[in-house]
Amino acid sequence: MLLALGAALLALQTVPADTVPVRPAPTAASTPADAYLDPGARTLVQQARERRARVERRIDGYRVLAKQRGYAGLHTLGRNRTLYTQEMAARVDWRRDGTGRIEVLGGREASPAIRTGAELPGGIENQVTDLAFDPDRLQLSLLMGMGGDSDEKPKKPEPAPDTARSGEHEVNVSMTVRDPLAAGSEAHYRFRTGESTAIRLPDGRTIRITELEVIPRRSEPNLLRGSLWVDDESHGVVRSAFRLARPFDLTRDVGDDVPGALRLLGSMRASMDYLTVEYALWEGRWWLPRVVAVEGSIQAGVLGKFPLRFERSYSGYEVTAAPDTAVRALPAVAARGEKPDSSRCVRGAGRVCSCPQGECRSWEVVVPPDTAALVRSAELPASLADGGEKMITGEEVHDLERVLDRIGGGLDGVGAPQVHWQLADLSLLRYNRVEGLSLGARAGVELGPWAADATARFGLGDLEPGAELGVARQLATTRYRLAGYR
Repeated sequence: MLLALGAALLALQTVPADTVPVRPAPTAASTPADAYLDPGARTLVQQARERRARVERRIDGYRVLAKQRGYAGLHTLGRNRTLYTQEMAARVDWRRDGTGRIEVLGGREASPAIRTGAELPGGIENQVTDLAFDPDRLQLSLLMGMGGDSDEKPKKPEPAPDTARSGEHEVNVSMTVRDPLAAGSEAHYRFRTGESTAIRLPDGRTIRITELEVIPRRSEPNLLRGSLWVDDESHGVVRSAFRLARPFDLTRDVGDDVPGALRLLGSMRASMDYLTVEYALWEGRWWLPRVVAVEGSIQAGVLGKFPLRFERSYSGYEVTAAPDTAVRALPAVAARGEKPDSSRCVRGAGRVCSCPQGECRSWEVVVPPDTAALVRSAELPASLADGGEKMITGEEVHDLERVLDRIGGGLDGVGAPQVHWQLADLSLLRYNRVEGLSLGARAGVELGPWAADATARFGLGDLEPGAELGVARQLATTRYRLAGYR
């Protein structure tokens, strides 16, 4: 899980598992004729898929040092205030078959608004299993349970530990995001060849990579838009940059299934500015994740805006693999909402069963008894709230913005205009010497990346009503707004 903020906050950006529209599973014969906008795009997708089965699928196991840090804040009165930070470090020994092993090297969480100081994250033995990944999957599952690619009809899920309850309603904390390289993804995406460039590897070699633009067919929150960069020679994915086709809106995407207690909070939306994964070439053969970075926010009704940041790094890979002649079929993906088969898990003291993407694995998790040493561990990355330098900064962020803004939305258009409102919202509070404390209410309408809004205000200092009209354009990491007020 991105951040252990508690079920109440996580529920604001999630959807019941049985509410996602079900579309028929595509077949080769039914692949849309317009899926590939040029012949090169078809070749790139086919080669990347073949590499998954021919190369990454042969990896039997890997050992790696994994580090993770996350931040959640509250934006109010014009500034961000830290609500929660977390850092973890562990040595992961992933095995395709059998029980994997994770040694916890450090763990720290802090909630400045609630308590002083830092402590070991609760349930860290379960949280560290999220640091592991399956090397033959596109790394979309590194964020909040995303990354499925099943088109099967969902079944009503059993209550699970990652489910938030409100009365008799349940909100599942997972959201299936369609993998652009999964078989049949042409039903959800179109593809186009982008720019080609050369990059220099740490060993001095130069390789050429080609951009594969991923264009969603529909404006839906479980689709992505962005780009993959593929090595021309090995056909491995070198980098990815995505954002959601549109923000997740609790009222729009869940509707009548939204618990009454959440409706009282007003409009709730979750947006992702970017999700980027950078890969490194190990042993001259394996393209494996080096850096994962995510930035987004939750607009939680009257509670205001919660900015979120998440980063993960991997270093020091040791890979074991089957012979080059070995060919393995890709694993079946469980239907959305279907309870994973955990019978393969070995249970007992120090054992954890993890079921990402519907596939269960057994882990031996080693947590040293000296928890104070874990909190102070030198292996932990610097906190994002304490001026810790981001892994993706400056020119890299501008490059992401340029790529993500260049790629348009869904083939079926941006859909109907969406209306939302904010009443007694903390993000609309402001203070100055003329108005004193000013309260506001806002209504807005959105159409694709464009938005218009109207705000009414009342200052407790001058007792004068005010109004503001604005037009905004949302880019990948920047929002431009022009407003007039009285």
